[in-house]
Amino acid sequence: MKKKSDLKATDVALITIAVFDIIFVAFMVWLFYLYQVVPNSLIVAVFGATFGECGFCTLVYKIKKGVKTDGIHGTELPTEDQTIGDPRYAEDENLGITDSGSGIY
Repeated sequence: MKKKSDLKATDVALITIAVFDIIFVAFMVWLFYLYQVVPNSLIVAVFGATFGECGFCTLVYKIKKGVKTDGIHGTELPTEDQTIGDPRYAEDENLGITDSGSGIY
């Protein structure tokens, strides 16, 4: 029987991105040390691509977990009056703290 790995594809992608970014930054520091100039367009392109990949990993995570991705954050939240007595929000009640006066506990 095969043992299931704890490392998922998105984890591998994120670790690879982090290692690549660290190597890239070290190389850019070395290049600046040698020539006192760095290719700014290349730096922007590399970090744009790597952070874009992080965004795609987040999107994949949200799709797999079933998180709603449309709408502005917080606009589809129910009011406090709508959540009182609703069993779906029972574990969120009476924590003693509020979210910036929005009425959501």
